[in-house]
Amino acid sequence: MENDRGAEISLEEARARLAAGEFAFVDGGCGAGGSLAYCERLFRKGRGLGFDASAGKIALAVAAGQVVCRADLATVELPERSVYFVSLLDFLEHLPDLARTREILANMARVARDFLFIRHPGFEDIEYLARLGLKLDWTDWHGHTNMMTIAELDRLIRELGFPAPTIVAQKPILDSSHRSIVPLSAPRDTVGYDPARHGPKPEVRFDRTIHTQFDVFVRLGRDLSDAAWGRIVSHVVPVRGQSTAKTAGPAEPPHEP
Repeated sequence: MENDRGAEISLEEARARLAAGEFAFVDGGCGAGGSLAYCERLFRKGRGLGFDASAGKIALAVAAGQVVCRADLATVELPERSVYFVSLLDFLEHLPDLARTREILANMARVARDFLFIRHPGFEDIEYLARLGLKLDWTDWHGHTNMMTIAELDRLIRELGFPAPTIVAQKPILDSSHRSIVPLSAPRDTVGYDPARHGPKPEVRFDRTIHTQFDVFVRLGRDLSDAAWGRIVSHVVPVRGQSTAKTAGPAEPPHEP
């Protein structure tokens, strides 16, 4: 396995190697490979196998030294309970709708033994910010076709018959000086506030908590003790509030417009 760093493998080979226990986790929507490397560092369970439907992103992940396979996670058949966990980082917002989200969550839950790890950007405060003449830049990216709120994701997970997820709200924004807060008039696909391009924006200290991302853990392992579950979810810790332009943007690995 160490000899194939930077390899695209066939679906047949992916199934065989998952069945043989060669991979610790599956990373859905692996993109250019950043989420694979991130989860390897975060959980230290071993190497992951990435899946993505984009040939261009598969090529980038291969160049980054990852083992990847091109497939549709809603329908692909992979060996059941063949990895510790499945990660879906900054991925679900790029799906067409909630129905496809449901299909992928149900399918990937069959592959993981212990848990699903989902990282999802915040779409909770679109109306609140609009009333202030503001928006989070990623809330009107063309690539974000499934701007699911965390409440909708929570409900979907429960409807699939899984326990209530553990949700860690991350990176609260305290005021409008944050780089990802842009004027409502800024064009679609804006990434970060630029005064020269976007003009002035209202200076506001928010009267509610605005989170840029949520880390969501779905418990799958029936034999996991509460102590073991606590150790799993403790891999992510809440990040303190941000109010300056220097502490910009969604968390590592970054999502894309």
